[in-house]
Amino acid sequence: MTPELEKIMKLANSDLAAGRYADAETEYAHVLERDPDAYEALHARGMARTWRSTLLDGDPIALINSTDDALKLCRKVGGDESEFLNRISFEIINLTSRKYNELTRIYTSIARKENLKAPSPLFFYTWSLSRPQGMSMDDIYVPMINYLAAIIMVSEYLDRLLEGREDRKDRRLHNAGNLVIFYDWLISFEPTGWVHDSYYQDILKKKEKMIAVREQLETELDAPEFRHTPGDFPQGRPLPGLAIDADKEKKEAHFPVRPPFEVICPVCGTIQKSNRSICYQCSCKFFFDDDVE
Repeated sequence: MTPELEKIMKLANSDLAAGRYADAETEYAHVLERDPDAYEALHARGMARTWRSTLLDGDPIALINSTDDALKLCRKVGGDESEFLNRISFEIINLTSRKYNELTRIYTSIARKENLKAPSPLFFYTWSLSRPQGMSMDDIYVPMINYLAAIIMVSEYLDRLLEGREDRKDRRLHNAGNLVIFYDWLISFEPTGWVHDSYYQDILKKKEKMIAVREQLETELDAPEFRHTPGDFPQGRPLPGLAIDADKEKKEAHFPVRPPFEVICPVCGTIQKSNRSICYQCSCKFFFDDDVE
């Protein structure tokens, strides 16, 4: 990759980490125009598109195709597939976790509104991301279920990628734990009548299978706490919500910008709101370079 394209990649990576997804997608596309074999840019463009997607706009499942193509390119050009898979798994786990959190916030906000209680300021922000102004709980079931199903498909794709990878059992365990939670929430929608019975039965079987996978991985790793931690952090491109510079002994983490939603504690792996300056789980201190003194 030429120095010029490396500069654009660096800018795109910074925009992605800072939540400027539209800018990042444009910059990754520019890199791919000049270098079609830039597999990291191909995967990252898919990530930017999925981060931009909302309940009524975008296609999060497209990330599966872009990541699959990126892995094939990685093999073709002789890239470090193991490290690339490490990054892919971390990014997808981070993305699906945060998208799930967004969905639950929206759902909770609508429920609060329909109970005639004053919605929190967070309601107006999260709801504006999807722009379905004036919709009721009945209106939201279909897009909510569809988006949740898309998140599940992305997580299932990652499980298939990690299956049989001895060096990525911790990642697969973390993703399996998420999948069980996602399945549970989708199952809870069944009484609404908006979940097709055959799909509901399929999800029940998948949940049972994934619980077995999770238990087996916990036994093999002999460390149940892995379900709460993302494992070793990939090197290179900054990730949304992840500290670039962290001292685990001093319990200090430095972020280039304060992320729009959550931060990931580099010490214990807990995902929490980005308005915090200290981890509620392990008391790691968070420092954000863009904070005004």
